[in-house]
Amino acid sequence: MASKHTERFGLCQWEAEDQVLRSDFNADNAKVEAALALCPRIAVGSYEGTGTYGQANPNSLTFDFAPKLVVITRNAVGSSGQGTVLVGGQTKSSGIGHSSSNSLSLYLTWEGNTVSWYTADVSGGGSASDQFNINGGIYHYFALGL
Repeated sequence: MASKHTERFGLCQWEAEDQVLRSDFNADNAKVEAALALCPRIAVGSYEGTGTYGQANPNSLTFDFAPKLVVITRNAVGSSGQGTVLVGGQTKSSGIGHSSSNSLSLYLTWEGNTVSWYTADVSGGGSASDQFNINGGIYHYFALGL
């Protein structure tokens, strides 16, 4: 059994005369696994817009983890639909950083490792630009989660 342990996580540190036990390794592995589960996961990437929009044509991004924050930005200058921030659990957004319309509404769905969104304005309209999906537009995203 280890006679010393690390200060922060209490992991085993053996002296030359210590008997090494499998149970010590298993306990250390459980501590490391628990600590890693608390570390935020990060994903970055991009997608090309298709020009579709609306409830029948939502956009979605799927990650290797449950996203809690997603930032989307368009690779363009001086046009509407520059980007937005989506926060986990949010079901509607007016599009942070979006410049096209005060009546813009993004409708969001968070299911497991996927976030989906579509746009409609107060009259049920919307556009591919408002949905961050201009045909051929390049969009970059950054996501944080667990």
